[in-house]
Amino acid sequence: MINFIDDNPFSQMKLGEAPSARTWMRFLQTTLLVLGVGFLLSGIISFFAYNWDDMHHFVKMGIVAALLLAAFGLSFAVGHNQFVRQVCITAMCVLVGVFLALVGQIYQTGADSYSLFLCWGICIVAWVFIANFPPLWLIFAVISLLTSILACKQFGLPFHSQYMINAMVCLSFIYAFWLLPKAVKSMPMPKWFMVVLFILLGGICIVFDVLTAFKDLYIGALVITALACATCLIYGESKNNISIFALGFLLLLFELDTILVSVTFRHDNFFATLLQTALISLASLFAICMVVVHKKNKNKK
Repeated sequence: MINFIDDNPFSQMKLGEAPSARTWMRFLQTTLLVLGVGFLLSGIISFFAYNWDDMHHFVKMGIVAALLLAAFGLSFAVGHNQFVRQVCITAMCVLVGVFLALVGQIYQTGADSYSLFLCWGICIVAWVFIANFPPLWLIFAVISLLTSILACKQFGLPFHSQYMINAMVCLSFIYAFWLLPKAVKSMPMPKWFMVVLFILLGGICIVFDVLTAFKDLYIGALVITALACATCLIYGESKNNISIFALGFLLLLFELDTILVSVTFRHDNFFATLLQTALISLASLFAICMVVVHKKNKNKK
């Protein structure tokens, strides 16, 4: 079930194969289970939001704690159904965050903004490794990234330092899920999971490039962006993933454009002309490489 989104009836139809009734049934069961758990968690959060003022403090915490224990018990009661167990553990980890948020709101602990996500991540890290479920890993990665972002703001770090730390956190997850499965010979993460991580990385890099276009360039941050570009290009080429490969070229264009705007802003026309030429040439190379990679993937299929 770990590659559910990569291995479904629609993927088989794209390959010209007719999905069997068993495949459709498994797809429907999995989809309905995931939607049911998602709507249940959304309903719990909405219930507290609507009835917040009318409920006693202990009632609020008691309901969440009871649901948390129910998810914990259900994860052991499902027997050998690994997917249901993983979904239960995911629900339990989300409820841990809801419970911590309730405690912070009720008792007004006055903790820093990043403390909730830091404690949340610490409390669920063991369950994340035990479940080894891609959606749960994605939730953990987002929690870690939010902790990094809020902590950087809390400590008043410069913008460039914030960018470097957040990009390095995202890169750490990418390299971990890319290289560790080979080292420990475990099942690799599905394609969609890596695509989401690369999109998060690309978003961080693009936001940095846009916000620093008219400011002083910072060599360390540009090196991190170049590392992100290289990672996208190498991973996309090695895994025959044209989307990530295209993202790498897009980041490279954004970085070069940032340098171009910064140099032009300083009225250095000679270097601006050189960078404009390089940008146009790189865009042309990008189009050629995309055609080559597409043909390569098509021939392999």
